[in-house]
Amino acid sequence: MAAKNVLVTGIGGNVGQGIIRNIRSLPYDIRIVGTNIADFSSGNYLCDAFYKLPYAYDDGFIASMMEVVEKEKIDLIIPSTDYEVYYLAANKNKFSCPIAASDEAIALIYLDKYETWKHHKKHGIAFAESVLP
Repeated sequence: MAAKNVLVTGIGGNVGQGIIRNIRSLPYDIRIVGTNIADFSSGNYLCDAFYKLPYAYDDGFIASMMEVVEKEKIDLIIPSTDYEVYYLAANKNKFSCPIAASDEAIALIYLDKYETWKHHKKHGIAFAESVLP
């Protein structure tokens, strides 16, 4: 099987770094490209290639992601932060590869902890109680 190129976002955080470590534990030939908002982070050094990008809610995020996907011939994007999940889901039709993210409407719910609580309560899923201020 040919090597696959996987892009992991938010590699400055423990979730992004955990995703990288899990991928590295697999017996497959996977090249990891990481993105982060900071030039200096331990996660940057866990990747085969690294790109500093703006925050997901900044105007240039999607265009920057598209450039990296094209340049690195990315086969799959795995976002690791709530905002990256949302903005990538909202723009998934612009990308040439799959994005491991919920649909935009679901991702939007998880940007608001009160909405998350209401959604979980409605579906009988245990979640910490929440109230509006």
